[in-house]
Amino acid sequence: MKRNSLIRCAAWLLTLCAAVPLAVSCQINETEVSTDTTDAITTAVTDSGDDELTYEYDLYDYDEYEFVILNEETCDWANPVIAPEKLNGESVNDAQYNRKTVVEDRLNITIREEKVLGDRLAQMTRRNQSSGDTQYDVVSNRNNEVGRLGANGYLVDLLQIDSIHFDEPWWDRMLHERATIDDKLFFASSDISLFPFEATWILYFNETLFNNLDIEYPYDLVREGKWTLDAMYNIIKEGTNVNATEYTPNGHNIYGMKTHSQNLDAFLIGSEEPYIRLDDDGYPHVIQMTEHFYNAASKIMKITSDPNQYSDVSRHPLIFDNILYEFQTDSFLFAAETLGHLADFRNYEGNFGVLPVPKYDEHQETYVSMIATWGVQFLTIPNTDTNLERTGVILDYLAYQSYISLMEPYYDSYLTQKGVRNEDSAQMLSIIRNTRTLCLGHLFGWTDALAPKLKSLLLDGETNIASNIESLRNSVEKYIENTMKKYADLD
Repeated sequence: MKRNSLIRCAAWLLTLCAAVPLAVSCQINETEVSTDTTDAITTAVTDSGDDELTYEYDLYDYDEYEFVILNEETCDWANPVIAPEKLNGESVNDAQYNRKTVVEDRLNITIREEKVLGDRLAQMTRRNQSSGDTQYDVVSNRNNEVGRLGANGYLVDLLQIDSIHFDEPWWDRMLHERATIDDKLFFASSDISLFPFEATWILYFNETLFNNLDIEYPYDLVREGKWTLDAMYNIIKEGTNVNATEYTPNGHNIYGMKTHSQNLDAFLIGSEEPYIRLDDDGYPHVIQMTEHFYNAASKIMKITSDPNQYSDVSRHPLIFDNILYEFQTDSFLFAAETLGHLADFRNYEGNFGVLPVPKYDEHQETYVSMIATWGVQFLTIPNTDTNLERTGVILDYLAYQSYISLMEPYYDSYLTQKGVRNEDSAQMLSIIRNTRTLCLGHLFGWTDALAPKLKSLLLDGETNIASNIESLRNSVEKYIENTMKKYADLD
């Protein structure tokens, strides 16, 4: 599918599925952060190569400035690359390289990635502040570190930078709205990095098993807004057929789903039951034990409490070295993992499809697709940056060029591989892409103790959830209070 067609397809699908509106604008502080006296190249740049979208903001000549991004060296479950050093014939790499070249030429800069192990990114962000090191313009920090780095003063509040236009479609506006606390935002998400998209939780299903069992593919259920926890349970209940007394995924048994515990976070958030809710004033609170919560938990436990229907690696260790490799034994109707694991199917001979995480029920307005709760790379600006206006211009234009040039080769790369139904999968990924959200509890570390407890209860089919949540509520609320105090002290 061509990019313009994908955009139109996504818009149509969002209307059809009543997806979350995208017209959410972050409030930008109009205080000028820094002054750049370089002459503007132009106002209202129109040579975008796209008839539908132009860049209408000032760009500058930055006199061969080297723009340095500190980034993760490698990752085996999502693509961390931002600025490839050369063309290599691979469509996504070459599109990223060409995008980088366009931005470099227009702004008269060079863009360089410095790569380190992912575990060192937050450490180096803290260390650079202590030493006053200004060598990095941007650091690609992990989502489970960003909230605490921001609260402790290591990162720039991006809403201060008026050269970043967060209300434009080339930024992930829903994610930014979700992560804005006390009118502060410490990371940016866009197509500059493919990581946040590839880190989104989705479902994979085995089309061959569905054919053998005469089960209809769920694509139409998704399009009609009827892909719910109950609909998924009915398929799993119908298709699961296990005769062995031991877990044998490479035998003749058919299990329901293979996954790991983070999928339960995705199920809860997909049912619009996040661990943390914001009140009308934007203040975060722990979830309440409402009827909706109990019903969502009950629907989830109908699936998870039967080990034949739901196989978590904590209960059934992997026989193979990867959830999706185990899925490829044709012993599972579904697997739940992140999108970046599509690459694990390159040598798979069978047919499979992708789906969003199901809704709570048909009355829920939209699907909600959770970005993984750990290890996801987001762009941050360290507070040692000496020219925020320049950094903002470069990031904003890089995000724009990414938006107009990167998705077509990305979709073509992943959706033309053997075994994927292109048209249906492209539509499913459009829905997933446009309904992404974050788990605030994990972003700030507030629910690091609560979440494992709740997920264990869901796996065990326990009904006494309320007392366990209440036993941890005070400590979580205290953690939130401390974070909010730190945010207030940043003013």
